[in-house]
Amino acid sequence: MLLDLIGHKDHLHILQAIQRKPMRFVQIQKILDLYPVQVDRAVKFLRKGLWSIPRVAPSKGIGS
Repeated sequence: MLLDLIGHKDHLHILQAIQRKPMRFVQIQKILDLYPVQVDRAVKFLRKGLWSIPRVAPSKGIGS
């Protein structure tokens, strides 16, 4: 599992980015200049290996 993490630079970049502060999917995509499929694949891998534990927070959009 650790070798899989090290073997994919996208996984490491995302892990480093979210270690600093929690981010939404689109924020990760924009900051790291990645395609949605890259972010999705990496986030699924990080969740599966418990490298990242997702949490849901209300958006600051309509009705806030």
